[in-house]
Parts: sequence; structure tokens; C-alpha cells
Amino acid sequence: MVHVHRILSLLLIIGIGLLPSLAVRGDQTENILTRSDIEGWSNVCVDCPHNFDLTDRSLQLNEQGYPRLAYGKDHLYFTWFDGAAWNTAIVDGDPKSGSHASLILDASGYAHISYLNTKYDQVRYAYQDASGWHTEMIYQHDEDLYTTAIVMDGSGNPWIAFRAYDGFAYQTSDVVVAHIDGSNWITETIDLQIQDPMYILAMAVGSDGYPRVAYFVNDNRDLKYNWYDGTSWQFEVVDAWTLDNAYISMVLDNGDQPHISFSGEYDEVEMYAYRDVGGWHVEVIDSGNVLGGFTSLVLDDSGRSVVSYYHSTDDLRIAVREGGVWQTSSILTGMLGLGTSVAVDSNTKHIVYYDAENFLLKHAFNDGSGWQTEAVDTLRMADSVSMAIDQNGSARLAYYLYNSRDLNYASAVGGGWEIETVDSPGVVGLFPSLAVDGDGNPGISYFDNTNGDLKYAYHDGSGWQIQIVDSVGRVGLRPSMAFDSLGYAHIAYLEDAADYQLKYAHQDGSGWQIEGLGFIGTSDHPISLALDEDDHPHLAYYEEVTPYGMRHTSHDGVSWQVETVTTSVAGDENDLVINSSGEACMVLLGNSGLTYYQRVGGIWQSELVDSQVPIFTASLALGADDLAHIAYLYSSDYLSRVLKYAQQTITGWQLEILYDTANVEYPSIDTTPGGLPRVAFTDTENYDIRFMSWYSELSTVYIPLVFKTP
Repeated sequence: MVHVHRILSLLLIIGIGLLPSLAVRGDQTENILTRSDIEGWSNVCVDCPHNFDLTDRSLQLNEQGYPRLAYGKDHLYFTWFDGAAWNTAIVDGDPKSGSHASLILDASGYAHISYLNTKYDQVRYAYQDASGWHTEMIYQHDEDLYTTAIVMDGSGNPWIAFRAYDGFAYQTSDVVVAHIDGSNWITETIDLQIQDPMYILAMAVGSDGYPRVAYFVNDNRDLKYNWYDGTSWQFEVVDAWTLDNAYISMVLDNGDQPHISFSGEYDEVEMYAYRDVGGWHVEVIDSGNVLGGFTSLVLDDSGRSVVSYYHSTDDLRIAVREGGVWQTSSILTGMLGLGTSVAVDSNTKHIVYYDAENFLLKHAFNDGSGWQTEAVDTLRMADSVSMAIDQNGSARLAYYLYNSRDLNYASAVGGGWEIETVDSPGVVGLFPSLAVDGDGNPGISYFDNTNGDLKYAYHDGSGWQIQIVDSVGRVGLRPSMAFDSLGYAHIAYLEDAADYQLKYAHQDGSGWQIEGLGFIGTSDHPISLALDEDDHPHLAYYEEVTPYGMRHTSHDGVSWQVETVTTSVAGDENDLVINSSGEACMVLLGNSGLTYYQRVGGIWQSELVDSQVPIFTASLALGADDLAHIAYLYSSDYLSRVLKYAQQTITGWQLEILYDTANVEYPSIDTTPGGLPRVAFTDTENYDIRFMSWYSELSTVYIPLVFKTP
């Protein structure tokens, strides 16, 4: 049965609940919602590119020789080539799913994937059949989990190996193998308290249907090979080669003899071990700064070993063992091959890898006519974000992309988001500050790190116009901007020099006017700028020049006035707004928690909002009633940060956690003309830009509910 509350949640999130009354016919049941039923927060993705890692078994080929890929980190993705184009499906949409994915195809060509969900510390299994995708949790752990590998026995049953942190000592883990016994998963720990900081293992299955597992152990990083004989696990040490943070890949030949490639993250060698009737043999594939590892091994149709790996000269390389001799060649140069997986058929070699220069998941293939490459997926890493709400209540966002070093802009249009790159040459877009003028046109101030300039981008209705505001010295750190009533931009910012000069720039009819306001001794804290009803600027900043303290600086039309708000807080983060009475209001973070300050009749008054510490990065907005809305970050362990929201009411402060799915940074809050809060932030674990809005409907809304039974 489809549950009522689940349908309601879905309809509300996509906005149907805010539409006019809907007619109800047939088997639909009318549900009447009051205002309290449909108030709440929605959470949507603005720019959420895929985040992923690769393993040596991320790639497989189907019977037609078409590649299939499994990968992920924010979600589990399955990507396949159908002969004409690449296609991608989200197999597991749970947050933080898909890392360390290992892929195998069954006799019918259906995919089976082992992977981790790092939010819940689970090993999961996804499989495909004629009805679609199915996922299940096979192992729950109370500590961290690392790496997975999957194989299938002769009956088509999966075996999954993984490593589980045992909590016994630093960098030790247990090797665990799970398999299906009828309809239940059976897990067995085959090795305890293995010391290896990389926690990598490899797995293969023999013609007897039993798995083999290889991994490194102990301080000496001994290479250990385990096999199941139908009753118990047996093992032997292959090699005592000392490698630091070793990667490993394994395959069995037609005689069930193992072949293993391995390399260290910081060692100058790519290694290969194999066993025959004479025992184990170890060879050097390549040497000389073979950093990074990322090794992947397969056997071709002729039984030759084929290895892909990353070389520290920024090469993606391939090695083929022909007649006992290794032939190595560089496929591509650049920051390529950071994660490789190789597969071969009778005609073509295939490698998937991460292109770290262009932030792409790529597929390289050679059918005998030379290597060709194509992009499969994109990895983009969102960083700092700034948000403003226009006069129509629509959200505008400016944000910096960390990996591509670009300034991006997103606007809410027609129920979706339109995204464009504003500025891209060099490293541009750091510390974006966004405002919207009276005509609804956005402006962004930001730092050009390549040239050391303060830049300003303005959309005039037809396109983005970019100006250099200040280029004297290295200037433009931590800018904060606002528009005045005439549509002129005002920007406060820092000069990146000794003692960090605070500067102020504003437009007039003749261009930009710039002045220095003194040295504040630090760039560790934000600068906040707001304009009052007379278009006079107000600045808030923390000054590390004696006497240390939180300053409020304003211009009265004649001169600058400076006052100390408080010396009792560190001023790690702050934000400033002006209320309808023309008085300054600010939020400060200190050792006692989150504090709200308001200037009343020339005197600063304060109240403690949240005493939980530590608190990081606060953003402040006022509603139509001048009551404050604050978005800020809290951490219980100084590592992960959750998004919290504080709302000022006539009776006090209401606090709630808005987002704790992943680590959060850079909250930015604003309110609609009707006083409803909107929050943008960066999910730094998944590199997503997200947007949350409080929805409230005053009138009765009729929503059709559809009930179904199996």
C-alpha cells in the first residue's frame, strides 16, 4: 500500500501542495490540509554533480563488448554504453552510498555490485534483474568499513569481501567474507587485526566456486593469499615486499592459479606476483616513481596479463606481459589515472579512470588503431556560496567551484534552476558575495586569486558584465556587497598585505571610488556590509589590533564613525543587517556560543541564542517584522558540522537542526518579501549546493490522494 504521509511529503516537496484546489475524481480520495499540515522545510538540490571513487573492478564488459561501470560516493551509480550513447542510473539514492564499488556481470548480463554506505557504516549489495534494481544491506558495523570486492560462484551466488575496522588499534582491520546461504547472508571473519592503512583487498573465484582473497598485512605489508577449500580458509604469504599504502588487484587463470598486481602509493615500483606448479614468482612491472598505485589487472583471451596503473610522471599507463617480458606504454599524460579499472575483449582494451585535470570520469579504449578517450561523467566540487532573494521572492545563488576554479550563478526559474558560469579564466570566484538590485539584476563581488584583484560581475539583463574594481596590490579578500537605492554597488573587502587593510569601494556616476579604512590585523574573519535607508554604509568586522574587539563602522554622510560592539567574544564569524528603524543588528560567534546583538538608541544590546559550542559560520536575515533568522553550523566533535536554524519570536528563540545528512559549510540566509526564510549551503561531503525553504500556505488546500493495493 502507498502510505498517505509519503504521498503528501512528495507533493509538498515538488510544490503541488501550494497550487490552487485540485479536482478529485474516480478512485482518488480528497484530503483537506490545514495550514499547520503544510508548513515545513523543503530541501532541494541546486547543483549536485556526481561524486565518486573508482576501484580495480569498477569496469566490466558485456557479451557485446560494451562497457558497464559502477561507482559512487554520494550515491551509487551504474553507467552503461548501449552502442550509441552513455546512460546513467542512480541505483542507490541514499546519501553517502556507492564508495568502493565492485562490479560483476552474471551469465545473463545483469549487474551485481558490492559497495559501502559510509553514513550508516554498511556494506550493501545491489543487483539487477528483469524487474529492475534491488538493494540490500548485508553487514552493519559500529566502526568504519573499507573497500569491497564481489565475485559470483558457479551457481550464480555472490560472495563479497570487505575490511572492517576492529577498534583494537590504529590502522587495524578485520577481513570479512559474506555469501548467500539460501536466502540469508552469512558473514565470516577470515583474518583479525590486520595492520594496513590502505585496507585494500582483491577477490577472485575459482572453477570450484570458492573464493580467493588477497591483501596486505602487518607492519611489513606482507602480501597474503587466502582460499576457501569448502570447509575452512587456508592461507600463505606470497611476498614480504615492503610497500607503503598498497593497492592490489587479482585474477585467476584457467588453471585456477592466481595472478596479482600491486603497488604502493608512495613507492617507486609496480609489482606482479603469480603462482604456478613451481610456486610463487614475483616480478617488477615498472619502476621509478610509480606513485599513486591504482592498479587493475585482467587476463586477455590469450592468457596474457594486462595491467593499468598510474605513474607519478602523471601518466596513465598500461603493461602487457608477453612471453614473460613486460611491455609498458604511456596512454595519456597529465593528472590522469587516479583510479583505474581495466577490461579487455578479443578486439579492444578498455580503461576507465579519473581525469583530475578536467574533473572527468573517462573511458579510454584501443581497438588496434590507437587509444581514444571519451568523457563518461563529471566531478565538480562546489565550495563557498552566497544567496539573495529578489523582490519576487525568487532565490539567486553565486558560488565557487573548487576544482574548476570558476564562479557560477544559479537562479530559481519555473520550478527548476538555471546555472551558468560567470567567470572562469584562472582561479576566480573566491569569497563570492551576491546582491540583487531594485530591478532584479544580480551583482557579485569576488576575489580573482590569479591576478590578486577585486572583481565585480553584474547582469544587465542581456549578459554578464565583468569589471576589475581594485587591482592595486593584492586585494579583494572576503568581500561583502550591497546595492543602494540608485542601483550602485558598494563593496567592503580586505587587502592581502601586512596587517590587512580594510577597504571600501562604491560606484557613483563617474565610476568606482575606493578608500582605505585602516588595518585590522587579520583576514581570518568575515567582513559584513549593509546599507541603511539613507544608503549610508555600515560595516562589521573583528579587529586584531589593540584593543581587540568586534567593530561597527558606519558613515553618516560626512565621516566614518567607529565603535566597539564587544571585546568579550572572539568574533570568529559575524554577519550584519540593518532593521527598519535604521539600527544595526549582528550575530557573533564566540566561546559562549551564538549571540545576537542589536543597536538600540546608540547602545548595543545582546542576547544568547544558542549556548552549544563549538559553533561556526553564521548568516543573519530579518523578516518583515524585524525578527531575526539565523543559519549557522554546529559541531559536536569539531569534525562534522550540521546546519542549524534559529528563529527569533516575541517569546524567545526557536532552534532546530535543518540538515545533518553530511558535513555542511557556508550557510547563507535571506527572507522573502513575505518574511519566509530561505537557506543555501554547501554539502562538502558530496560537493553539492543545496537550497532549503520554509513553505507556509494560509488557505485550505485540496490534494488528491491515490490509494493502491498490491
